[in-house]
Amino acid sequence: QAEREKVHPLEIAKRYEQEFLEDEKALCMREPEHRPHASEFVKQMLAMVKILLKQGNAYETADGIYFSVESFPQYGALSGNTLENLSAGARIEVDEAKRHPADFALWKKCVGGNAVHILRWSYATGEISTTTGEDAASGFPGWHIECSAMSSTLLGEQIDIHTGGEDNIFPHHECEIAQSEAASGKKPFVRTWVHRRRINLGEEKMS
Repeated sequence: QAEREKVHPLEIAKRYEQEFLEDEKALCMREPEHRPHASEFVKQMLAMVKILLKQGNAYETADGIYFSVESFPQYGALSGNTLENLSAGARIEVDEAKRHPADFALWKKCVGGNAVHILRWSYATGEISTTTGEDAASGFPGWHIECSAMSSTLLGEQIDIHTGGEDNIFPHHECEIAQSEAASGKKPFVRTWVHRRRINLGEEKMS
């Protein structure tokens, strides 16, 4: 959408955020204590990524940095998708550069297929990068690391209740647990998980 409108991706995000906030106001919803934006926590994400690298829970490849699920024996405890039960191809990206098919991206470099990525940050500083094209020194965070970095920064290393749709149980919440507990030294990340079922609207579903 940003390419079509010739504007920065964050401008698109801000527009939809404003529409969302207007809807919330119309519904008389309570204002939360925090409204974190992932794009404002990249430095915290990178700090967590670098801790995981130093500890041996993560490793670097030509296209990014990945979490090693084999370094976290409890992986799969929430969903039942343990390494023994997982088979390549079941919501797992198959990549020959990865040590295990279930290893997930913590950071992706702006190389190869990701060289066209518009929204990017410097790996060294966490500041927005203005480079274009191939640039291994710039990249963007993986989907899972965003949530762990924001929650640990604003709520601490352990939270009481974590909600989400049932389709987030695996892989998203499973990956959150692994990277959060590995980074904090195995402290339990969440005390209680509460997952919503899907609402089916005929052939459509609302997660």
